[in-house]
Amino acid sequence: MSRLRLLSLSVVVVALTACADAPSAPLATSRAAFASGSGGGGGGGGVATPEFYTGSWWQTPPQRTTLLDGAVQEITIQLQMTQKGTKIDGTARRYLTTYDNLGNLVLQGFDLGSPGKITGSVTATGLSLGVRGLGEAKSNVGYVLDLSADSTTLVNRNPGAFGPQAFAR
Repeated sequence: MSRLRLLSLSVVVVALTACADAPSAPLATSRAAFASGSGGGGGGGGVATPEFYTGSWWQTPPQRTTLLDGAVQEITIQLQMTQKGTKIDGTARRYLTTYDNLGNLVLQGFDLGSPGKITGSVTATGLSLGVRGLGEAKSNVGYVLDLSADSTTLVNRNPGAFGPQAFAR
């Protein structure tokens, strides 16, 4: 399949996910949530601002793998997002941290390649994001994230076996 077809398919999947999640009047709901102070994007508590999701969000817990020799590798995704109204833009990066078989830190925060481009939108309960070209493998992924009640965590609605469970500030 050509890259253009894969890209087109990724865009359609992200758009369908966003539409399936969106309230019947997404802009009115989002603006009302910001005006009422009910939480960023309408999901949780706290003081809402139009730039609530702007900033750095880190995968929690990291994806952890134990190697045959007992050493441990952790992969963590960082989302660096900018919110403008109901639109989200930014970059996503993957970092590697390794520990030897005794638990001693060997390598911390090694960047695993080129950043992915984030595009998305604010929904009534959180975010719908697409990440294009993440890491050297140029992976394309989509996340539907719900804001926790305390407004500190974005919980992945469908983490799968290897997907991030949540992102926190």
